[in-house]
Amino acid sequence: MKKYIYSTLLALCFLNAHAQINQPKLVVQLVIDQLRGDLIFQHQQQFGNGGFNYVLNHAIDYHNTHHPHANTTTCAGHATVATGSFPALHGVVNNEWYDRKTHQIVYCMEDLETKILKTPHSHVDIPGRSPKNLYATTLSDEIIIARKGRVFGVSLKDRSAITLAGHAGKAFWFDTTNGGFITSTYYYSKYPQWVENWNKNYHPKDYEWKLGRPQVEYQNAQSPVFSHQDEFFGQTFPHHITQSPTPEYFKSLSRTPKADQLTADFAEQLLVEEHLGQTAGKTDYLGISFSAVDAIGHQFGPHSLEAEDNLLELDKTLTHLFAAIDKQVGLNNTLIVLTADHGVHDGQNYLNALHMDEVTPMDIPQMEQYLRTVLKKQHKLPEQALVSLIPPYIYLDHKIINEHHLEAEQVKLSLVQALTLKPGIFKAYALPLTGIEKDWLSTKVNMMFFPERSGDIYLIQPPNQSYGLKGKERVAHGSPWQYDSYVPLLFVHPAFKAQRIFRPTYTTDIAPTLSAVLGIKNPAAAVGQPLKEVVSSFN
Repeated sequence: MKKYIYSTLLALCFLNAHAQINQPKLVVQLVIDQLRGDLIFQHQQQFGNGGFNYVLNHAIDYHNTHHPHANTTTCAGHATVATGSFPALHGVVNNEWYDRKTHQIVYCMEDLETKILKTPHSHVDIPGRSPKNLYATTLSDEIIIARKGRVFGVSLKDRSAITLAGHAGKAFWFDTTNGGFITSTYYYSKYPQWVENWNKNYHPKDYEWKLGRPQVEYQNAQSPVFSHQDEFFGQTFPHHITQSPTPEYFKSLSRTPKADQLTADFAEQLLVEEHLGQTAGKTDYLGISFSAVDAIGHQFGPHSLEAEDNLLELDKTLTHLFAAIDKQVGLNNTLIVLTADHGVHDGQNYLNALHMDEVTPMDIPQMEQYLRTVLKKQHKLPEQALVSLIPPYIYLDHKIINEHHLEAEQVKLSLVQALTLKPGIFKAYALPLTGIEKDWLSTKVNMMFFPERSGDIYLIQPPNQSYGLKGKERVAHGSPWQYDSYVPLLFVHPAFKAQRIFRPTYTTDIAPTLSAVLGIKNPAAAVGQPLKEVVSSFN
């Protein structure tokens, strides 16, 4: 009987301790660009204790998480994570799109009414950036609206930092044309002094990326090597980048672990200089997006030596970052969320080695000519009726169609029918989807329809196709297939009991979960649900 009472008391103490985690002083949202949901676990035994394994040992791991929308690209994925919504509601339908009002191709975070604040490295002017094209509010916006805390977003990529920071936060990103971390006049009239100092102390240097351990110790040691025509960067290890303040230097730098090290270094400085997590009763937010996995994955594939060594180096970068957070705020006071903006295709050379047939990439100019031929033969429309093909969207000129006394819906449906006969097209949908039986694929496509920005037709290419790329030796993402939508989702706190949950969850659940933890309202267009295992852990 005494033994039973003692065991019961221990269980109650554990449950009470688990339920009494204080509200965090800092939320750190990590988005690792192109980190497909299985990749951490493939290399878990190679990691040290302080980076990815700290995450895995203290995480509620939602092991069956996907992006719910079809077009799995960086800008759309980050916007979905930030808003708890999908492109049909938050408006970010791609990295770029054709704007029907201006008749121009628009970059997702483009804002030509703002200017980039200059740094000592600024030699070439670059266009202004802001979140004006993001329609919905973000978690970070709601934190500021509720006066809950301060918000910052940091990344190598402007679109990643800006979406995480939202409309009301502050965003910094790396200038891949000139060097240094920059922002725009949307956020500041001048740089904080600590940013000025960081940029003054940053100097491009020669960088040699060598394997960190003997090649035989790598899982990908025998993976086929891509053939590249990139003399500046090189095809195999070691990759040597010669110091040069040019876009070519910074482009090559982005394909190395150094890119994420620079991002973490800047974020750690921000953490200290902006005194994050130091205000009683407040919760600050720091969104960090690491981009090297994506750049390296595109160039070499997720099963390359480069991809594997980069993950091992990122593990060290995370170890250093977590130590800095612990010193400044305390990991006991910090809730970390780790996810990704999209997954990635395995790469055709890797699949070929496993006797899986290649699916020929779409030839975009050839497809454009085919569409113009169909428009002319079936509807006597001029070639200008096809405005643009930006996979996965086909854009038509409705004014020209109307002038020829045709209905746009009629033209769209005839093109859809013609496309189903075309090799290399799995399915085509006329947008918006009406009058068809919904399945998981069409449901994903329907989440991409935003009238001013989406095309008239949405193309689905077959699984394992290189998604419209000019060269088949480059790996892609952007499809609705499971390998592109599958991402990790881990909520991390040292008081959590590590557990793995396999029920379906979505990246749209992240913002509502954090809103519930912080006791603030959801972002305006959020459609996800709070994850009960995380929310119930906080008092």
